[in-house]
Amino acid sequence: MRAVVSASFDPITQKELEWIVSCRRMKGCQTLYVHMPEEGILSYSLRRKLLKRALAPYRHIHVTEKVSPEDTVMYLPDGSGDGEAVRSGIVRLAARGTRNMLWHETEFLELCVQSRCTEQRASHSVSVAKTAEYFAARYGLDRERMRIAGYLHDITKKQSNEENLRVMNFWYPEFAAENYKVWHSFTAEVFLRQEMCCYDRIIRSAVRHHTLGDGMSDHDRILYIADKIEPTRPYPIDTEWKIAERSLKEAAEFIFEETRQFIDTEEKNV
Repeated sequence: MRAVVSASFDPITQKELEWIVSCRRMKGCQTLYVHMPEEGILSYSLRRKLLKRALAPYRHIHVTEKVSPEDTVMYLPDGSGDGEAVRSGIVRLAARGTRNMLWHETEFLELCVQSRCTEQRASHSVSVAKTAEYFAARYGLDRERMRIAGYLHDITKKQSNEENLRVMNFWYPEFAAENYKVWHSFTAEVFLRQEMCCYDRIIRSAVRHHTLGDGMSDHDRILYIADKIEPTRPYPIDTEWKIAERSLKEAAEFIFEETRQFIDTEEKNV
């Protein structure tokens, strides 16, 4: 007879990992088995990969594919493992060992964007990710980093102005006087670092600079450009795209000047 713990692990959280370990101690068993049903919000293959990674340090705990009638099965109560919070981007609540993996998974990134953005903004973010990856490949830069930055660059745009200003006043007080429309690039960088456990400086820098266009690296320029010329934008982008094909620096400068002129025109019409 085996001792088995079972839950959806969607994805496995730190609370769930600690629950698994405590079950083995509570039962006093030499070997404990962990079972995960196929049904879940994230795909079975991804959940299983994350589960195995979380359990890797525990040599007496193994994943099992099936549960037999003779097994003693313990079930984690639904809604008690922080899974919903993790799926919304709070990666710090995920199981140790899996946090860095999560924001490299396209399936997970799309779920985060859908959870934290409007449908239109989520569609835009997917398009920015593809556009940024395209230009990264064209210029021999890091495609994965640009894809991740593209997905997550607007992750805090749905937050209230009050919440974004609170974050700005704490982390970036020198930029709090900027137009509220650019705050999300700063607060998104903070969200990536504080909540998503993203410590990659290239990704965070690109996200931080994607509104003001003041980034100095080619990775920064790519996200700035991709955000403005991704194909779902409701305005002509042919000229900007052609310039970006030949020079990131020229394209970033051209788009920056276009944006400045647009803002000046809007202000004159108010």
